[in-house]
Amino acid sequence: MIKIKNIKFIAVILILTIITSTILTACTDSNSNSNETNGSGENINMESGNINNTTNIPVETEPQTQPTTTKPEAAQIPAGVNYTITYSLKNTEGKYSDLALGPLIAAYNVLDYGADPTGVLDNTKIFQTLIERIGDRGGGTLYIPEGLYKISSSLRIIKGVTIRGDWVKPDKNSPVEGTVLLAYIGRNKGLRDTPFIETEIGAGIMNLSIFYPEQSPYDIVKYSPTIRLGADNYFGNEYNNVKNVTIVNAYVGVLFSQTNGGAAPVVNGLYGSPLLTGVDIDNIADVGRIEWLDFSPDYWINCGLYEKLDMDNPFSNPDGAVLVPDAVESVKSYIYNNGTGLIMRRNDWSYACYLTVDGYKNGYMGAHSAGSMEGTPNGHNYDFYFTNCQNGVYIEATNSVGVMFNKIIIEECAVGINIAPSTSGAVQFANCKIQA
Repeated sequence: MIKIKNIKFIAVILILTIITSTILTACTDSNSNSNETNGSGENINMESGNINNTTNIPVETEPQTQPTTTKPEAAQIPAGVNYTITYSLKNTEGKYSDLALGPLIAAYNVLDYGADPTGVLDNTKIFQTLIERIGDRGGGTLYIPEGLYKISSSLRIIKGVTIRGDWVKPDKNSPVEGTVLLAYIGRNKGLRDTPFIETEIGAGIMNLSIFYPEQSPYDIVKYSPTIRLGADNYFGNEYNNVKNVTIVNAYVGVLFSQTNGGAAPVVNGLYGSPLLTGVDIDNIADVGRIEWLDFSPDYWINCGLYEKLDMDNPFSNPDGAVLVPDAVESVKSYIYNNGTGLIMRRNDWSYACYLTVDGYKNGYMGAHSAGSMEGTPNGHNYDFYFTNCQNGVYIEATNSVGVMFNKIIIEECAVGINIAPSTSGAVQFANCKIQA
């Protein structure tokens, strides 16, 4: 019996020795490979070690006003292994109240890799490299803390990746707060040109605002789409998500790819002053969900971002006390004569609800597919509120099976419901109130 106990004891010692040696070797290998560039020769890892190996897993603490991170002395997880970083985002004032249920789980925080939140330096390479690294690991979230982030080239959100910032539901009469992406791309480009953000299957854009500093209220020019759901030359653009996004002065807010099919997109919580189109739906092969949209010229007029960027605010005098009538009228006139809140084209029983549009040419428009006159909309529409528009509802085309509207309120519009002579399908209205 004594011999057997000694054998077990010796075996345990040997096993522990082997494990200890393996751990030390892994740590040595990990530390020996700590300088990697983003593919263009620029080292984007400012403090945290190799972007493949860095853990940066913070110690969880009580909610604080800024994300809390505790960096370990060395990477402890081998390359190629997925892991998460926990950031506690709820602050003492409950500013980002949508996160009150728990901490955000994210793969990377852009500030850990040298991103500039002041609006001065370009962050495109840092953002895109981190997005691709998360995509290589099978998906996850890239966290973009509150700040102003200059982006000068298109961002492509890889399959399964979500970019997420800090966001406060906007008030059209108050300044924009939280994470703001500054778009310096797409000027004088069209719908088919490279968008500001393009998504692959299952990608998400959440809790942030987008602003075009170079768009002038006195000389409004077209831009390529701000968000295009569905990548070019990629069939099967399913389950793209946009949630809690403010498109301050986008030309075209959210465009579903006009060249590729897809299914089940979700837009939930979209606000701003889109100048031509808020949301344009087309080529949807299965049910899409479009909810809680609110568009008005006032979001841009009162955004308050010019002061944060040390720019002259075209909408107010130097002390900010009085709005400039010419700039305000220019924006409102452009949107009233050109803008449409929601365009429904070819789709399969998508539904839209809780849509508020003020001061546009059309609140809702049913139209032919951009790719074929045979493609037309059907679907369900519920709880719309249109004010001060040329047309509350404008139907240029509809599917033979029809389209339904329920609980639509139209006030102070030149025309409440405008159905073009070329429309052939059924259009049904129930529980609607028109005061046009």
